[in-house]
Amino acid sequence: MVTELKQHLTALKGDLVDLQQATCGRDSGCETSEHVSETQFLHQLEEALKLLEKKAIFLSLVFFDNPSPPGLSDIAGSTEELKAATANVACKVQKKPQSAGKTLLHNWNLYLSGVLKDTVEFVSSVIAASSDAANGAEKLKTGIGKLCHTIECFAKLPKSNKSAAAICAQSALALVEDALEELTAPDFPIKSSAQADNMFGMSGDTPDDIAEQLEEGVVITEEPEVPAEFLHLEQLLSDDEIRQLLQIAAGLVKTVRAVVKRAASALSDPAFDHVANNEPIDEIVESCNKMSPSCDEFVLALYPPRRARLLESEATDLSAAMRKLLAALVESGMAEENDKQLGILAKAIDHNSNKLISFLNAQTHG
Repeated sequence: MVTELKQHLTALKGDLVDLQQATCGRDSGCETSEHVSETQFLHQLEEALKLLEKKAIFLSLVFFDNPSPPGLSDIAGSTEELKAATANVACKVQKKPQSAGKTLLHNWNLYLSGVLKDTVEFVSSVIAASSDAANGAEKLKTGIGKLCHTIECFAKLPKSNKSAAAICAQSALALVEDALEELTAPDFPIKSSAQADNMFGMSGDTPDDIAEQLEEGVVITEEPEVPAEFLHLEQLLSDDEIRQLLQIAAGLVKTVRAVVKRAASALSDPAFDHVANNEPIDEIVESCNKMSPSCDEFVLALYPPRRARLLESEATDLSAAMRKLLAALVESGMAEENDKQLGILAKAIDHNSNKLISFLNAQTHG
């Protein structure tokens, strides 16, 4: 009986996994319906989620209330109802409103993907309880608890594209602040722990090595001269100059923080709730999402061994990403073209970017 019960539950899990992959494997922006409003969608989804939670709790109680493993007939109906409830949620996912906006649709899709994932994990805990009621009880409690918690998080879902965009911008801001904290940490490396090139030359030969080679009659040739821009900056700059470079770089990252903060502030401002066009809002989010990895790449280039050309390239990309975000704010109607704060930020981008590039040029070509 236990084997038959486990086979039945395993088949249910397989069906739910297939349903999860078929539902969440698609682009969140593709499966939309122009006949469903955002309000209708959220109401229908809420009802479907409540039903799923109810059926999952009912199935879990079959095991909680029975000291011995239940029979196949005890849970056959419950598993089919759970499968139907899960399919109902998946059906709602495929009818997302076309008017919602890409950012909001993506946010909803991530949430629903989590619900389906937790449903599959819950069924896995039911399988564990069916095999060993005593030891599987805790897994079952954890499984149903996690699923119910995820379903109840529905109330916290953003209800508009703008509010979803505000969440994305705040997340991007947090990541940029992490990068700035990393760069300005007291223990940020000035020189590599294993110096690639030491005071005796690029070959790394010490005076003793050279003396030994002379005694053995080895012909010592000079290393070919390498253009300064291809050398590691550690070979060209003193420790104080490296620190100066890091301070200039921190100024550029602080500008990134200010630009993303300006976007997050605009997206959170109720004064712009009238912005109905989703496309420019999605452009702002796309720019914010690109800002964090660009910032990470820039900070990574500041670790030894540092190369001037790579740093200049990363700084140029980062500055371009900031300018694109400011332009997206203007295009969305959340900032005027002559906005004073945007003007200050644009000047800060130019100032800090040019300052870094000028410093690098002075050290490599001066």
